[in-house]
Amino acid sequence: MPSTTLLAVLTSLLLLPGAMSQTRADDVHGSGMGGGARAAVTVSLAPTVTIEGGTPTTRTDALHATERYVSNGYELPDLVVRLHDDERGCEGHRGLFHFADGKPVIDLCFGEEFLALHELGHAWEYFNLDDTDRHAFQRAVGAPTWNSHDVPHKFRAVEIAAATMADGLLSIPATPGSNWNRTCVWFEALTGGPPPRQTTEATAAVGTGWSSSPRGEASVLRALSDLGRSVLGPAG
Repeated sequence: MPSTTLLAVLTSLLLLPGAMSQTRADDVHGSGMGGGARAAVTVSLAPTVTIEGGTPTTRTDALHATERYVSNGYELPDLVVRLHDDERGCEGHRGLFHFADGKPVIDLCFGEEFLALHELGHAWEYFNLDDTDRHAFQRAVGAPTWNSHDVPHKFRAVEIAAATMADGLLSIPATPGSNWNRTCVWFEALTGGPPPRQTTEATAAVGTGWSSSPRGEASVLRALSDLGRSVLGPAG
């Protein structure tokens, strides 16, 4: 299980706003218990994240979503994040975590912070949980399966896990209540610690979501550059 101690952000970022890679997924969305050997990929709090396509706003927000994981101590593998204009880039899904040529890839076809965090949640659980962890979480949430395709997506523990990670890491403050209490219980069952997301009693909180980030790409990259950790691609 990962530590929830606050730690530093990305060590390396590649922004490639040009053409998408056309390689097709080798393995799709989510992991399965006992599903065979895993790719020999390591995780760290300093992943290299290559972002392909998108606009300055959507690329910045994809970076923010990744930063929410690593800055809170949740290790990720090196990733390619591909931003698309419609569902055709995600095989009909809103987003997709899979492997292309043996490398972890996230395709995002809609601009939402929750969606980006959700797909990153699939990457996180794939590389950080073992089958014992998965069985324990499945029992904790009362799901009938981890990832059987015979069961609708929303009832699979793998999808509940990714949604729980996203809910617990959103930048928009959570409203206290039964739904948030459940998220807190599930998040701790999944990670071993409480969710980093802040709460508020106010209903006027305006989020820093996918399409409304208050920080421009230039300021984010400048902050990373100041740390001496960025590898910047063309500005696009």
